[in-house]
Amino acid sequence: MGQPVVLLLLGSEGPSLAEQFVGRARQAAARDLLERALGLPQIGRVVIATNDTAWARSLADLVQHRGVVLDLDPPGEPFHFGQRLAGLIQKYNVDRALYLGGGSAPLMGPEVLAEIVAHLAAHNSTVLTNNLHSSDWAAFAPAGAVVDLADRLNRDNALAWVLVHEAGF
Repeated sequence: MGQPVVLLLLGSEGPSLAEQFVGRARQAAARDLLERALGLPQIGRVVIATNDTAWARSLADLVQHRGVVLDLDPPGEPFHFGQRLAGLIQKYNVDRALYLGGGSAPLMGPEVLAEIVAHLAAHNSTVLTNNLHSSDWAAFAPAGAVVDLADRLNRDNALAWVLVHEAGF
């Protein structure tokens, strides 16, 4: 199995001013978390999936100088969390995934992030999450298990639950 791969998914928010404020806060938190993840030598790759082209452009320095991969959501297609996550896992041949929802762990320090990544790197069948009943982030291997369960994952909340109760993690 390969090195852990960070898969960060963050879509745009709604049109209201309040939703836009929340969206910008989530983008700032996601960027901070990405910076911490990029500081870990155990991370093999970082992939960001988004439909927000303006935010994607704002990450150009991470793409050019840090090797982050941007994967824009296909325009016009309805978003389905499980299908999108499974597609990223297959496209980038991910064995060990650290899924991060945008804004999911704004206060996670580098030490905790390093512990999660170390656990993920050391175990062949595992899932760690912030909340089994409502995952905002989850570290799991083998990542390919999501492919067969993608239709069960309308949102990220069910990710860890489905891996534990339907994939035997």
